[in-house]
Amino acid sequence: MTTFYTDETHILHGIDVDFLFQDGVINNKICFWNIAQCQTDGLHSFYHNQKDLILDEIFRCRKAIKSSRKQDIALEDAREIDRITALQDLDDAMVQIEDLKVFLTESQRRFCEVVGKFDKHHHCDTLSQELETLNTTHDFMDGKQLQLLKEHVEKVIASGKAAVVNKHCDIPPATSLTTCKYYYNAYMSTPTSYA
Repeated sequence: MTTFYTDETHILHGIDVDFLFQDGVINNKICFWNIAQCQTDGLHSFYHNQKDLILDEIFRCRKAIKSSRKQDIALEDAREIDRITALQDLDDAMVQIEDLKVFLTESQRRFCEVVGKFDKHHHCDTLSQELETLNTTHDFMDGKQLQLLKEHVEKVIASGKAAVVNKHCDIPPATSLTTCKYYYNAYMSTPTSYA
């Protein structure tokens, strides 16, 4: 997994400040809000795509660690390599989670910046209401859901490291990861339109 949350990522998948600041956009209230909604919808979609990639990586690594418990001495070296590779990939997933949290924080900052400039330009005060709407429709923005995922990954990593040292594996039960995935599916798939 690679890190690519750059300014270009915000332009393509988040809040494009420069575009929203263009005179033709910021001068027209309807145009501004339509584009802002499209960009926050894009942010919503991008977040869920990235989260799904991270979850897929975690499931793959968890499976590699768990399958390495089989008692076949001839395959012990291969299983050891699988465990170590899975642990490295889980470390990468942790970096991705942190990067995604930073991306969300920056996206929220950018959103506040553009709405603040819109308010100043049009002599109105919509920032607090729009920020509340954003946090309602994009409940992942506070990073709490990513923190839950990070905590689960830390448990899987600890278990995987114990497996490398002890040559056996006792990873967290599947129900905890299944519950985590259920939590994400149930609470992270929120409507993306403004009221």
